[in-house]
Amino acid sequence: MGVSGDLLQVDSRLHDYHQIIKRLMDLGTVKSNLSKGLYSSLLDFNSAVRLVFENAMLYNQMRFTAWRNWEPNTS
Repeated sequence: MGVSGDLLQVDSRLHDYHQIIKRLMDLGTVKSNLSKGLYSSLLDFNSAVRLVFENAMLYNQMRFTAWRNWEPNTS
């Protein structure tokens, strides 16, 4: 399951999003796909919704880890 149409647009401050997240999905795309009848089963729909949250957890965990390991330049 992927994004139907154009590449998922993300905030420009999230410059590394497409490097970390390889299987793009957002709730707007899920809603659009649902209204177009593109999910053949409840399992397909469930997988798409789960992917949204898995991506959010992965991306935010990666950013949190980077932030936690960051040390200010004190010189």
